[in-house]
Amino acid sequence: MNLENGKLHLFDAYGMELEYMIVNRETFDVMPIADWLLSQVGPMGAREVDRGALWWSNELAMHVIELKGAGPVADMSSLRYPFVENIRQINDLLSVKNGCLMGSAVHPWMNPDRDTALWALEDAPIYEALDRTFGCQGHGWFNLQSAHLNLPFANDAEFARLHAAIRLVLPIIPALAAASPFLDGKDSGFSDARLQVYSQHCNRLPEAIGDVIPEPVESREQYHDVILAPLYRALKQREPEGVLQYEWSNARGAIARFDRDAIEIRLIDVQEHPGMDAGVMGAVAAAVRLLAEQAEDDLAAMNAVSTQTLRRILNRAMTHGEHFFIRDSEYLHLLAGKREPFSGLRLWREILARCDDFYGAERQAAEWIIDNGTLATRMRRTTGEVTAPSLKALAQQLCHSLAAGEALTGMRT
Repeated sequence: MNLENGKLHLFDAYGMELEYMIVNRETFDVMPIADWLLSQVGPMGAREVDRGALWWSNELAMHVIELKGAGPVADMSSLRYPFVENIRQINDLLSVKNGCLMGSAVHPWMNPDRDTALWALEDAPIYEALDRTFGCQGHGWFNLQSAHLNLPFANDAEFARLHAAIRLVLPIIPALAAASPFLDGKDSGFSDARLQVYSQHCNRLPEAIGDVIPEPVESREQYHDVILAPLYRALKQREPEGVLQYEWSNARGAIARFDRDAIEIRLIDVQEHPGMDAGVMGAVAAAVRLLAEQAEDDLAAMNAVSTQTLRRILNRAMTHGEHFFIRDSEYLHLLAGKREPFSGLRLWREILARCDDFYGAERQAAEWIIDNGTLATRMRRTTGEVTAPSLKALAQQLCHSLAAGEALTGMRT
């Protein structure tokens, strides 16, 4: 890795975090037992446990467990085996409680106000402050599993290029990653229902999420002035104790983590197994890299694309997934070097055709998704008519896909 004063440069390394639901292996209802699971491998009440290459943790809902790399890695594929092995270990532990892990980004029928609970052990004051400030209720807080991708920067110039590139890629992520079509036991009407509920979960304090797509900024100082300072002022009015006065209170779709000199992308739905997550994350990282290199010459043009324009594109993508249509010629020219209208599917094909340095198993997984449909599309094919039995059969297949490391094909069984 190329370090500058101990700092990683652009695309020297990657950080990967995946969230999974704990469910009953017979009913597939959620099981809020993350505290019990973590206590099997760490101190009683601990929210986070070191497991070597990965950490296990909980961040809010008691039925969710997060697996994250212990540190940045130069090769994303190096984390694939640790994720697979840790999922196996967790499933072995959960079998004592007749539980298992399930992939995909939302639970298709859970009632978030009834079926889970807020973490109440280590770091509980943080979650209590979140609840007082935001009112942690509903799907937008308790029923969403994401995959976080962390990309480093070494200085302000790299931060400016990385942030500009990420802004442009965020709106089209659901066209590759959408994995949440069902909510409340029915079709939500969205391919990415997780993002739809996520975009509304900070309504009490809109400064926390803005327009989901972050505002254009070109330095750490400008980021603080434009994004963090208004958020901290609004938080102080509602939460004067200052428990939440940290950069992680920013809920935009990508947030600067100056504490580790990285930008964290939050708009990726978790997939059915880690190999598919690596494919999606690899494709997103490759697209961001392509644009970050382009930003050396086009930074002003990239930041001139308004947040509102990008949010409109995101809205279409989270509704229609890979089938959304985009006509914004300037935006298309920046991403694909072409101006004619594209579907989300074709846009990803065009972008990846320009990414010569994206190859291996991650590229194969991303291209498989492009050829066979997003997980949301394949979940709909698998389910057919949405009924309680068909959703239960889907949940069973998702649990199998995660445990076996197999793609959900979308074929009816």
